Amino acid sequence: MKSIIRKFLSLSLAVVLAAAPLNAFASDALGDDLASSSVEVNERTELNAGTFWSNTYSDLRQENYVVYSPNARVKPIVSGGDYTTQLTTVSTAAKKLEARGYRVVAGINGDYYDTATGIPLGSMMTEGVLRNASSEYYAIGFRDDGSTVMGKPSLRITAQSDYGRSLTVTAFNYVRQSSFGIYLYDSTFNARATTGTSEEGVDVVCSAVGGSLGLNGSLTLVVEQVIEGGKDTPVGAGQYVLSSNLKAAGYVEQLRALQSGERLTLSVSANGSEWNGVTNMIGALYQLVDNGQVCSGLVNGAAPRTAVGLKRDGSLVLYTIDGRQSGYSIGATLTQVAERMVELGCVTALSLDGSGSSPDSTVSTLVDKPSGGSERAVTNHIFLVADSRPTNSVGHVYLESESTRVLPNAQVKLTATALDTNYIPMANSNVSLRADKGTIDGDVLAGRDAARRQGHDRRQCPDRARLRHRDGDGERGRRERADEDRCHHAARQHQRQAERQGRERYHAQRGRDGDADRLGDVPPFAGARRQQGLYLDRAGQCRHDRKRRVYGVRQHRQRQRDGEPRPHFRDGPCDGDGARPAHARRL
Repeated sequence: MKSIIRKFLSLSLAVVLAAAPLNAFASDALGDDLASSSVEVNERTELNAGTFWSNTYSDLRQENYVVYSPNARVKPIVSGGDYTTQLTTVSTAAKKLEARGYRVVAGINGDYYDTATGIPLGSMMTEGVLRNASSEYYAIGFRDDGSTVMGKPSLRITAQSDYGRSLTVTAFNYVRQSSFGIYLYDSTFNARATTGTSEEGVDVVCSAVGGSLGLNGSLTLVVEQVIEGGKDTPVGAGQYVLSSNLKAAGYVEQLRALQSGERLTLSVSANGSEWNGVTNMIGALYQLVDNGQVCSGLVNGAAPRTAVGLKRDGSLVLYTIDGRQSGYSIGATLTQVAERMVELGCVTALSLDGSGSSPDSTVSTLVDKPSGGSERAVTNHIFLVADSRPTNSVGHVYLESESTRVLPNAQVKLTATALDTNYIPMANSNVSLRADKGTIDGDVLAGRDAARRQGHDRRQCPDRARLRHRDGDGERGRRERADEDRCHHAARQHQRQAERQGRERYHAQRGRDGDADRLGDVPPFAGARRQQGLYLDRAGQCRHDRKRRVYGVRQHRQRQRDGEPRPHFRDGPCDGDGARPAHARRL
């Protein structure tokens, strides 16, 4: 085991100082970024999490998303219930996939659906076979190599008779409309294995004799009987039923013309060659991003959201944001989600069912926090799956910490787990922890006190801990520690020299002005301290004023434009002769 792993993993510990401001990165879509994390959960597949502060609502937003790049180890698939109208949660569907031998890497909600019937709005295909189909709405398609296509496939199902007749099927396993269309059903439409129709129509019962209903494939049927006035007609295993409402003039006549024993060949085609090779498909109601631009006319209202996006390099983004939970996550509008998908690099993005649930699952563990307190069952899902067979060959080490920050002399618990080449945890990993800075006692890392260190700048060189196997404590480790000590020493010397020069200039200026004890004089500290607008009060204490800093920078830039000489105190809130303006003197 010692000779297998030749890797070092590092954990950076941010030393939190009360006087040091926390820098926040901003998302134009969601607000200020308070915290973020990223972890590789499988081959070229990363789980990311982010917490944002909305200045508009003065509340939090919590997002989770997976970025997947197509590879041979992980592939995207679509999953649904045992029949079209069955609703299942992401966690339940993940357990079923694991029972079939898959290792679930991640999963999210799928298409919107009719809450009265459970029928998805768009089309769905699994393992190359259509489960239901509609010519409306957008769709996401996955090929066996992991590549993705998004858009409107506009599926078309046609039936060609060996008697020369031709029929166009309006939809497959879908709610039959009263006034138009020919609809196709199989035994997986509902739990009763019927057509589910409530009004009388003409039903043609057929038996399948070859092929399957998939893209660019064909299904061969033989007519068994034509039922006049059929309603909720049973569909047996291996059977299909063509149905039309009696009110749909023109369509019922086409079905009445069919004869027992007549052979029908059904084929499915999509609008565009980009859909060739798609074996898994799921519908989507709204398009959020088109060619890198946010789409207009999206519905308003902050809510839990689920989306899927495609980057220019072919990477797939499975995105969720929790909502309707004040103090945890208020959610987002579809426009905000679209803007966020653009920020993440998506050139195309579609919206999936997110209202009330938006679950994001990794290895059957729920990552999101559903707004209703528990997962809501939905019609179908998107999953990333991998091989579940252990290889017993170490490939990775996964490091977890109970906190991302540690105070001086505080402690944080670490957990290191060895994973095999299929990212499956290994029972006997024999991983040991060693720290370059701070101390480790068992699985607990303690930050070193600033007074015991050599006075180097924490902001430049924070305490770092390195995870090593037992063979990582040799000459290479000693060289790394020596190089790091030289880095700390150089940073310390640079800091001391800069502050000494700043003090010398400050005291020299006090001697020239004769009134340097006036409230608010600005010592020209070097580097970040001067830029942060620090100055001394009457008691000689260092104080901070962002408005003074901003004012001083603007004054300096304006003088540069006007060609005036620099003030005595660089970047300080003073006018040209070294005195501060009156309105900048108050604390």
